[in-house]
Amino acid sequence: VEFKSNENSSFTPTLEEGTSLHLTSDVRYSKDQIAKFSENDASIYEQYDKTMKGIVQFLDPILTSLPIDFDNTFERFKVFKAYNLRQQTALAKRMISHKSQLAEYNRILTSPLSSYLNGWFESDILKGSLMADAMLGVSTHPDAPGSSLGLIHSYIEKANAASAGGYGIVRGGNEVLVKALEKIAKQYKVTIVKDAEVTAVDIDDKDRVKGVYVN
Repeated sequence: VEFKSNENSSFTPTLEEGTSLHLTSDVRYSKDQIAKFSENDASIYEQYDKTMKGIVQFLDPILTSLPIDFDNTFERFKVFKAYNLRQQTALAKRMISHKSQLAEYNRILTSPLSSYLNGWFESDILKGSLMADAMLGVSTHPDAPGSSLGLIHSYIEKANAASAGGYGIVRGGNEVLVKALEKIAKQYKVTIVKDAEVTAVDIDDKDRVKGVYVN
């Protein structure tokens, strides 16, 4: 499997020769770039970046954990009772620690991407650049309710890439990666079951997956 390196940046050209907007993970550099089009947007951008990172800090552990089983679907697995209690306690603590930002978090989770960015910035090229990044791989449009969630996805991707030393795009598409994983799994005598619905996940007392139940 080959990967094409991604440098966590975006480049937006304009019709004016020699003029473009280049955004990177370096906030100071990005502010200088934005200032070419709007001094006001440049002054706000650092707060915007801080807000996005705060949302990622709040949501990332939630998105990467098992969902709380509110309707006790998995009650027959005793370990889930303890796991649910731990999950609910952790979620409550996280909400309390971020209570001053919860209104903003709710706004980005429910707002159309276009109106959310309009609430922050005035420069069309900046909004267009951020919008293009947020809509990558999303089957909706910027005026759809909840489409602002794409901004969070892009920041989570950048944060995870930074901690891993960068990330890349699979050359040939994700199907190449899936086939490579399938080949390795078969070498280790793994049984692959396709077109089967997972009905439950068996978790041990250390929150590790022991197995899955399928139809």
